[in-house]
Amino acid sequence: MHGLLRSLSLWSSLQVLLLLLSVFASPCCGDKGIGDGVLRNLSTLAVLKTSSTVKQSKSNKVDQKKKYQLLDSEEIVSRLHWLADNYPKFATLESSQDSFGLPVAGTEQDCPFEKDGKGCKNWFLTISGSDEDNNLPEVFLSGCVHGNERVGPTAVMETATLLLESAACELNYSEACRASLLTESDISDKERLWMARLVQTRRIVIVPTANALGYYQNVREENGVDPNRDFPFEVEDPSKCMQTIAGRTINEIYKKHMFQLSLTFHAGMEVVAYEWGSPSYGKLLSPDHIAQAEIASSYSQYGGSWKQSSNYQVGTMNREVYPVRGGMEDWAYAASWDTDKVIRCQPTQYGGYPLESTMYTNSTHRTFNMLVEASQSKTPLKNQLGYSQHYLAGFDRKTNGHIARNVRLSLLAIELVQPYLQFQTANDVPITKLQQYKMIIPPSLSSVNIVWSVGGAFTVDSTRLIHSLKDNLDPNFKPTSTHTDKLQRTETLVGTTRWGNRIETIFNATVDTSTLTTGQELHIWAGASVDSNWKMTPASNYAPHELPQSHIVNARTNPDWR
Repeated sequence: MHGLLRSLSLWSSLQVLLLLLSVFASPCCGDKGIGDGVLRNLSTLAVLKTSSTVKQSKSNKVDQKKKYQLLDSEEIVSRLHWLADNYPKFATLESSQDSFGLPVAGTEQDCPFEKDGKGCKNWFLTISGSDEDNNLPEVFLSGCVHGNERVGPTAVMETATLLLESAACELNYSEACRASLLTESDISDKERLWMARLVQTRRIVIVPTANALGYYQNVREENGVDPNRDFPFEVEDPSKCMQTIAGRTINEIYKKHMFQLSLTFHAGMEVVAYEWGSPSYGKLLSPDHIAQAEIASSYSQYGGSWKQSSNYQVGTMNREVYPVRGGMEDWAYAASWDTDKVIRCQPTQYGGYPLESTMYTNSTHRTFNMLVEASQSKTPLKNQLGYSQHYLAGFDRKTNGHIARNVRLSLLAIELVQPYLQFQTANDVPITKLQQYKMIIPPSLSSVNIVWSVGGAFTVDSTRLIHSLKDNLDPNFKPTSTHTDKLQRTETLVGTTRWGNRIETIFNATVDTSTLTTGQELHIWAGASVDSNWKMTPASNYAPHELPQSHIVNARTNPDWR
């Protein structure tokens, strides 16, 4: 498990180490990266304050004005600039031309709204609560590599907008902002705080239209080349990869990051699919199949259905879609470790591309980059897109649709990239902000009851509280297995999170405070171990015969992963 604070585990077994390496949760801050964690404490001295809440009054009526509509190229670029200008604390906008020196695709006839008028720029938006923390877990969202598949770009733009609005509400403690989210999108306090937390504790890179030229022209290819055959995985001719600016844009972004989860949106059927998707693997599964299948099923469940559309089918790309060479999905998952299938590209288009640009380290390409075939129609009718209303917790099938469903999928991917623990109450006092909390208790109080939950995961294999008097701790103390003599523990509990069509377990434990004397300070942490089943490989029919290779699995299950 891996996560924010509120977590610590000090079991002496391997399971404890997994927990220590994977799930440390903190009320406030970013994570330390794959296989590590930052600790914060919930202490029981000082005053616990809670934010005020907007009165909840969700309507059961469907507001036709809240029906989604597909955004065109100019609207996407305009909104990207608006988001970056209005939420500078959280959003950074770049183009692959300015950041990576890539050419533009197209001519002055294409994307005339671009200021330089030379073609279509490839824009990408980075959302994060910290520009300087290089250890935040990272998620990648690709709206389209096929320009005529129109759902994805709008879905990721609406996701970005919702995340940034939620984060800004909490940054500014704005009641007007909170009321607006409730009125416009029926976003409750709990949902808004959840999304604000995602922004604060993740780094999300969004490319609405990697194939910017194809999207503007409403054609599949970029200058006649299919970008999803353009990645150097199972391609035999080095001149037949990295031919497109779409492919090069994604390639350059991946080289700068270490994505654990990614979604790439397409259209033509309604499927969520994962490895393998290349011809040589046929019907074989990947070493990470158990985790991939569980995550894909949760996407399908949370996406939901409506009258004209069932839940997404799930399965491997080779089974549910069809095998391809040069696909982005297998490249993102395996180019760092299945190296026999990786080629160095030497295209001639756009004046060529440096050979070293397709030389990868062993860490950048171990991503669950799931293919989302978002809709049967490449351009669904407006009445099939859904509404920006009732579409998160307890969403209504009447308001569901292709955009609403895939906003939820995007949010779930961002959620699942890293486990965390969330304190909910201390002696029935709500804990609602991402920060350290202190509570003053009278000497006569014999115990404190703590309630918490676990997120960013599926199965809670174990969780409990640990605590210690501040006087027993060094100033820079962090709970580790080497400090077991300084800590006390509550009973170990097990359960599930709310994801994957499950009932969420709410955990609680009581800490004895009867021996505290006036002025003493007790520090309390929560810790958990999650998703240990992911370390298993399929029983048979998988290749290569390796242990799970993805970052997201190893970060939760492998104490030696670095």
